[in-house]
Amino acid sequence: EKKLVRENFNGFFFKNDNEEDLYQKIKYLLENPDLIEKMGYNSLQLIQKEINVNTVINGYQKAFDYLATKNK
Repeated sequence: EKKLVRENFNGFFFKNDNEEDLYQKIKYLLENPDLIEKMGYNSLQLIQKEINVNTVINGYQKAFDYLATKNK
């Protein structure tokens, strides 16, 4: 999620095991429906431009190439 969610850009992180923190973030979003729409748009832009099948495949390819040259 750290690659897909950017704090205050397209979502929020909440503290682990902290139901109150999660509740407050959800409540804030429900009270600000325009923000939900904006964050949804930002998520779409992020996926179209940065995190998509091509970038994921390229990342795996780089990792495999690194491992292949390291083990020679």
